[in-house]
Amino acid sequence: MHRLSFDVNDPQGLHAQSVARLADALSGFACAATLYAKGASCDARSIFEVLALAVPAGARATLVLMGDDADACAEALAEVLATL
Repeated sequence: MHRLSFDVNDPQGLHAQSVARLADALSGFACAATLYAKGASCDARSIFEVLALAVPAGARATLVLMGDDADACAEALAEVLATL
């Protein structure tokens, strides 16, 4: 299991374009990915669920990866999470 915490730095918060980049980066991996923010959680692979969280700029979020390829996924997501 990997727990990746990050700050949402985009002035628009997590918006459609940034969430699409996250979903695209996750698409090559089989591990489960859950996003936690604002006291709620959702499937990080679902663009609609992540947008429904309405994570604003400056918020702290955590992505939890569980599964056989969680290590590789965590490494691949480092650059994407830095741009959110």
